[in-house]
Amino acid sequence: MSSPTGREKVRYTDGRESVIGYTSSTVVRLSTVTLVILNGTVTEGRGQGRTA
Repeated sequence: MSSPTGREKVRYTDGRESVIGYTSSTVVRLSTVTLVILNGTVTEGRGQGRTA
């Protein structure tokens, strides 16, 4: 299964925040294990412009 996701706000222990915009996700289920892979870019804050 694959589908685009959305946005996530990450808050660090020092109080700073980043926003990650996810462009795709993949879910793989094997027996009792579910693996979720998210792909996106940091759109605001620490690491802006980097791949997430």
